[in-house]
Amino acid sequence: MPALAVAKTPGAASTLEATATRLLEGWGRALLRFQVSAPRDPALVGGLLCPGCARIHGRVGDAVYPFLRLARTTRDAAFVDAAQGVFAWMENVSRDDGSWVNDSFSDWRGTTVFGAIALAEALRHHGALLPASARTRMRERLARAARFLDGFLTPDTGNVNYRMSAPLAFALAAEVLEEPRYRERARAFAELVRGNFLPSGLVFGEGHPGDRVSARGCRAVDLGYNVEESLPNLASYAALVGDEDLLALVATSLRAHLEFLLPDGAWDNSWGTRNYKWTYWGSRTSDGAATALVLAGAREPLFLEAARRNLLLLERHTHDGVLHGGPHLRFIGQPPCLHHTLSHAKMVAAILDHGVPSHAGGVALPREAAPSARLYSDVDTWLVARGPWRATLTASDWQYVAEGHASGGALSLLWHERAGVLAAGSMTRYQMVEPNNQPLHPRETIPLTPGLELVVGGVTYRSVNDHRATMAGGESDSGFEVVSEGLLRDGAQNPADPQASYRVAARFNEERVQLRVRTQGAEGVSFVLPLVCTSDEPAQRVSETEVVVAKPGGTVHVTCSRPLRAVPNERAFNHVPGFQCLVLRADLSQNHEIAFEIRVV
Repeated sequence: MPALAVAKTPGAASTLEATATRLLEGWGRALLRFQVSAPRDPALVGGLLCPGCARIHGRVGDAVYPFLRLARTTRDAAFVDAAQGVFAWMENVSRDDGSWVNDSFSDWRGTTVFGAIALAEALRHHGALLPASARTRMRERLARAARFLDGFLTPDTGNVNYRMSAPLAFALAAEVLEEPRYRERARAFAELVRGNFLPSGLVFGEGHPGDRVSARGCRAVDLGYNVEESLPNLASYAALVGDEDLLALVATSLRAHLEFLLPDGAWDNSWGTRNYKWTYWGSRTSDGAATALVLAGAREPLFLEAARRNLLLLERHTHDGVLHGGPHLRFIGQPPCLHHTLSHAKMVAAILDHGVPSHAGGVALPREAAPSARLYSDVDTWLVARGPWRATLTASDWQYVAEGHASGGALSLLWHERAGVLAAGSMTRYQMVEPNNQPLHPRETIPLTPGLELVVGGVTYRSVNDHRATMAGGESDSGFEVVSEGLLRDGAQNPADPQASYRVAARFNEERVQLRVRTQGAEGVSFVLPLVCTSDEPAQRVSETEVVVAKPGGTVHVTCSRPLRAVPNERAFNHVPGFQCLVLRADLSQNHEIAFEIRVV
């Protein structure tokens, strides 16, 4: 085996670089614990046995890249062995046409583009660490994958994340395999995806058909996939081939997406088309945003600060070396899925190989500016900032699946600078859109998005289902207000019979958030407010109309003009985006307005 070279020793590590280095080694050593070495079934050898899913995920071969990066920086030969192990295991999901399928019981071959990128980056940066025979096998397997992609990837293949990743896959194949013909394929896709940038800077195409415009004028935009997969891979391609114009386009797009980065480093994907994989810090099976931010922002402190905060958030949600799929997963006793760790380890390996500019923090993010309010018409979503509050309200009707992300003018995110997240939008019905890439709920769950509910004949009608609701925002004498009006509907957009209309006015000012709610047309309507808090954050009913929750950053007071139903010692949990909640309910009478007030003291 070749001697393990020592990476060049940098000067004083920046906070960003130091965080990346800690994360990669912690994640890498944790992944080693789950690598199968001597089972009764030889088909398991080399795979990473996921404690959360009780199986080996089909994309564990992507770990070949971070394992080899760690072999170089730690001089630990165990990582070379681990890289060869996951590569060998990938034969279990390899097909004769040169593709890899997403899982052994899946026939989706598009993820070959990501496997090819990881394998090519591993060979390009660290191939010299491998025995010659292993290096040859990996090159030959990369060549087969590239030939498959050459025939498989078209302007219509999959969602836009595949087409935005194609330039990097082909450019790396051209370099590693010394096959110049792939360079033209890379350039063609790079030119093609320029058409997926909206005037706002957001990227569209995360849905089918990707160019469809909804009845409200919304586009198929998913923040998670854009910032954690599409833009990082496109930025990596632009940096690899020296395309400064394309890198500038990526930077412009990142500025637009950064409007949705919360001050704690979390990505607000409460409104995205594929938010069924939203898990607060990003998206479940994509790689992470830092690659794009570091490459596009080498001379822009804002981008580096965004990368630093997101990495620190990832670190805070890592327990026993494994990145958890949600801030509160550890409170429900469900083991974490390894997919988040192995995919995000690729991102950290990439930024360390590219080189991390010195940056120790101190730059304000766009969403820290207050007061501000802006409507993003491409996704019919308001972002509001007032004092310590940050809020998102959405009426986007571009649904990836029926009963997907919340609509209807819903308050899909409420965040406070000391108390953190207080409300977050889940799917309107948790469903396994991608069964191989989503965790099962250990027990029945409920939607976490605040809104009105009515149950008739066993069917639940909700305000968050209404794709035809109106939503308007503007300044009032006592703060910024967003008013939503519509009908309670079921998941198929059918209104209740008799119809139940609603009006919700959300007002934000320095001291409090107020929700004024009215309904007409039906009895039995309730307003449900799932308040984000963990089982170890004490909740207390002060009176029949007030509940308080003690959080590390302050005490949250929720009051209502009608009696509040709540069980202080019970919590609901939803994997989207991985929060526990205390469920508060208040009943409405027809044509009678009730008011909620949320304060933090």
